[in-house]
Amino acid sequence: PAVDVVGRDYVLQHLPDHLANLHRLGRLTDGDVRAVQAAFDRAIDYPDTTHGGTAMLSWKRLSERMPDRFSGELLAARAETIALSDASDTLTRITAFQIAADFGRKSVAAAARRVLDRPGSIGLQMSAAAALGKVGDVGDRARLTALAQGTRDPYLRTAAQSALARLGP
Repeated sequence: PAVDVVGRDYVLQHLPDHLANLHRLGRLTDGDVRAVQAAFDRAIDYPDTTHGGTAMLSWKRLSERMPDRFSGELLAARAETIALSDASDTLTRITAFQIAADFGRKSVAAAARRVLDRPGSIGLQMSAAAALGKVGDVGDRARLTALAQGTRDPYLRTAAQSALARLGP
């Protein structure tokens, strides 16, 4: 079973390259696109694995390479919904914050602030801090500064410092 989990994640990770080759050769069909989109949707909904995050990252790559076939806007909306929900799977939510912020979804800033205001997953806090660096505002400087100076975790400290640098003065 562990191999299946790794194998599925590997397939999701490498789908964009395979599909780009099919597209380049003129052999990518609408059925292929529908099947891959369905696989991404299932992976995003699969809890307690890295599948959701890997699927969103692959979908993002495809939306950049083939925006006529894979909607970045649909991905951004899906990521935003996941990032906004405290009930979302943590592993998937980590990536959802980044995807939503990359697409400029400012609504995730409030959810990122909530994540940073209470103890929890360091990975989720790192992602929330990074999202604030992209879609936060000047008012987030104090929260991020306190985090950078107050955390004992070096990775979270670095994430907060990077977010501060992105926010600017």
